[in-house]
Amino acid sequence: MRIVEQAQAELASLPASEVLVVYDLIRRLKAQPPDKTRQTASKAYLRVRRALRKCGGNLSDDIQRGRDERA
Repeated sequence: MRIVEQAQAELASLPASEVLVVYDLIRRLKAQPPDKTRQTASKAYLRVRRALRKCGGNLSDDIQRGRDERA
C-alpha cells in the first residue's frame, strides 16, 4: 500500500477533532520556507560521492574492518 493510501486510511479512522489537528499540522508544514540545509546536505553528499567514485573497494567493508580493529 502506498504511503498516501495508508495516510488516508489512518485519517478515515480518526475522530473529527484529531483530523483537525492533522490538518493544522499540514498547514504549518506547507507554510514553512524550504529547508536550505537539506539542499546543502544534498550537495555535500554528491561531492562525497564524486570523491569516493575514484576509490576502489567497498566502503562498508572498510568501516566494518575499522570497527573490528577498535573492538
